[in-house]
Amino acid sequence: MESEITVNVISPGLMTDTNFAPDKSRFTEAFLEGVADRIGSLDQSAKKLASMMTAPQYEKITGKYFDRGIERLSSTLSYNRENAAELWEMSVEYTHLASYETLPGLLNIG
Repeated sequence: MESEITVNVISPGLMTDTNFAPDKSRFTEAFLEGVADRIGSLDQSAKKLASMMTAPQYEKITGKYFDRGIERLSSTLSYNRENAAELWEMSVEYTHLASYETLPGLLNIG
């Protein structure tokens, strides 16, 4: 049976216009120039996220990584199976999930 659940990741980029980084002292002009290609805006990121959740063209896309709305490969480290298993185990522990509360075929949580 095919699942109707789709799961994707979206990185909004460096969000300098939010309170996620309340200490903006490190955002010097030189720093911002060096990461200019990584900066996202709250407005653009929110619109892209809403679009990815509702637009028909994303309906069957799953397991992808989007950087500010552009599909890209995620970091090499993100493909490491041991890292994935550790993240899954920690997530299950922190959320107090039981094995019957997870989807079949995902990493074994014993």
